[in-house]
Order: sequence, then C-alpha cells, then structure tokens
Amino acid sequence: MGHFICSWSRVSDLYVIMKILSNDYFSNIPGKKQVFSGGPKSFAGVISKHMKGNGYVWVSVVHRYGETDGVHAEHIIENKKHEWWVVETAETYMQNEFTNPKEYKPLAETGSLLVDTLEEILDREKPDLVFINGLSAFVWALLVAATHKKIPVVVQHAGIMTFEVANYAHRFSRAGLRTMYGIEKDFARKATTNVFLNSYSKKVFEKEVLETKKGAAVIIPLPCEAPKVIPKKKVKATKRVEIGVVARWDKIKNHKAILDLAEYTRTQGAPWRISAVTQIPDTNVQAEFKGAYRKHVRVLPPRSPRALRTFYRSMDIMLLPSNFDVSPHVVLEAAFEGVPTVMSPHVGYATTLRRNGASEFVVDFKNIPKAYNQISALIKKNYPATLVKKFATEHNPARVMHQYEQCFLKVVGGVIKK
Repeated sequence: MGHFICSWSRVSDLYVIMKILSNDYFSNIPGKKQVFSGGPKSFAGVISKHMKGNGYVWVSVVHRYGETDGVHAEHIIENKKHEWWVVETAETYMQNEFTNPKEYKPLAETGSLLVDTLEEILDREKPDLVFINGLSAFVWALLVAATHKKIPVVVQHAGIMTFEVANYAHRFSRAGLRTMYGIEKDFARKATTNVFLNSYSKKVFEKEVLETKKGAAVIIPLPCEAPKVIPKKKVKATKRVEIGVVARWDKIKNHKAILDLAEYTRTQGAPWRISAVTQIPDTNVQAEFKGAYRKHVRVLPPRSPRALRTFYRSMDIMLLPSNFDVSPHVVLEAAFEGVPTVMSPHVGYATTLRRNGASEFVVDFKNIPKAYNQISALIKKNYPATLVKKFATEHNPARVMHQYEQCFLKVVGGVIKK
C-alpha cells in the first residue's frame, strides 16, 4: 500500500499505519506565493503539518482551472511524508457539470470524468482515509471517488454550502442549484464521519440540510493558539473610538450592516472610525455600494497574522454582523489580544457568549439605531476572563489535533492514547 510510516509511539498495544489524502489549496504548495487567509486553506496547512510530525503520510490534492480540455491530473511533488497532486479542469467543464448545466441529471451521472480521474489518484496512492476540508463541487467528486473505492471519508463542515449557494443563486442555472443543494446532502449521506466546528453549526445543518446518521457526527473546534499571557484591554487616551472589522468581501459577512452603521454614526456625530480589513473586488458589480463603503469605512488590505494582531490591539472593539458564520477566527484572535467582538446571533460563538456571561455582546444588526446604542455601551468593556480562558482551552491546537487523531484512528480501526 505505497510507503507508510509506523506511528507506534502514539498508540497502545498496536501499530498505527496511516496514509491520509485530503483536498488542499494552490498557495499551500511549497514554493508558491503565500496568500494570507483563514478558513479551510489555513487549516489545511495546520493539520497536515501536525499529522506529518506525528508520523503519518499526507497526500494533498489541489484543484485549479486551466486551459485543458476536460480534466487533467499531475503528480507535482513526490515526498515520503507529503505528496502533492494538481487536478486541472476547464472552467467550462465545472460549469456544465455543476453550476450551470442546462438540464438536471442525477448525481450518479454528474462529473463522471472528474470522479474517474480522482479514482485513478486513489488507486495510485491507496490512502487509508480521505479527509475533506471544506465543501465544494470538486471535493464532492473526491467523496464519490472514495466511496466507489470503499475508502472511509471524514468530512469537515467549515460552513453550510446551501447558504453560500443561496447568496449567489443568480450565478447558477435552475438545474445547477438543484445539483449543488443535492451535493451537500450527499456529503452527510456518504461520509463515514461528519465533523462540525460547534453544536450551533451541527444544529443548523441538520435543520436546513439533512440530519446526519446516528454516530456519524462529532464536534471538533478549530485550533487557535492563545498567547501565554493574554493582555488586558487598553483604555485609549484619544477621544476617537476605533471599531474594527476583519471579513472577506461576501454577502454572508453582511458588509451592508457595516456601511449602515458607519453612515448612522455620522448622523449622531459620534467620534467613531470603522476600519475594515477586506479585499473589495475591482469590478463594476455593486459599484455604488462599493463607493459608499469606501467613503464611510476605512478599507485596509488583507495582512499577515502578525500584522492582524497589531490591528486588533489598535481597536477598541471588533464587529461581526454576519448573516451566518460558523467559527470565525477573528473572534478568537481579537479576544487573545484583549479586544472583544460584538457579533450577530447568527455567529457560532454567540451561544458560547450567552452561556458565559457575555450575552450583551450578541447584537441584532437589523435595527441599526438600537445596535449603535448597544455597541456604545460596550466600548470600554471586555469579555469575562473565564470566557477567554474557555476559548484558549477549547481551541488549543494540541488538544484539537489530538481530537482529530482520535477521530481518524477510530474511523480506520486504531486506538490512540489519551
């Protein structure tokens, strides 16, 4: 079964031999330009590094669009601990099969050329486990290929694809919408184990998409390293109040609420400055909205994790008015720099805040004047120390990676020491 490494020092009374194949991202390929981002891309680097360090073999499969006709796979890096494959498809192929087909066809007949290509990679690599990190049409094909080969699959649900698709429904044909909604249900049906980042996202998924099979779902949070000493919130001497936002330019992040709040603060004569770290696409789509946003909000480009920490420390408070957000790192990162985040009820951490004495930081951004008054009362406040400590404990990288090892080993029949 290819080249394997025994991780016997981590187990009790048996050897664990495991090779894991997972989807990855182009900028994670060694030697490629790094792009600072959170979510699945960042997590892919974290989990592969940890697993390789503990003796497992990792295989990354990257998808990209190219000039090829149909589908083409290339084995670009061969390494005893980390293999890399790039699967290139024509953009028109993915559109015709998934997002904009003229007529709907059963999922069993969808993307067959891509599925066949991924099966060939699985035949060559012979992994013990496939780990799917974030959902897309491409990784659905990987799920199907693994199912055909009877390879167990662990799926991490970093968000809810149904909501993401609904936000951009105009980009899909009617048949494409049906295909994409069906794909997310298929993940829940076919996965050996579904990983959710918190109980909130599991609850919403099972209500809006599909209930997972009994015993086929676990909750494992995202890792986030807390400093040894978490600084106390600084009370700034200047009159100007610095409000921070770190969010990709996406409808689901609700930048409209940010603009509405910024405009309202002007009418109140409040000394607030809202600064958003985001990348606004340079297109004519929503040009008027983008212009107003740039006028009332200070827009800053994405930056490195280190520069982000500096940004957090320069803020009095952070905002996250998302329409839906499972486990945004910004909440943890800012809290670990002594700065709290005011969030909508639709953020996964809202439940944790309510249960740990910080319910006042959960604000409904549908009523901007009311939200403004609530935020005004929180400018000089911070999260309870017990809440920040809970964040640090539950998201401790070593703890989280141990949970993933337990999950993987359980799926393939191994046992890990506690």
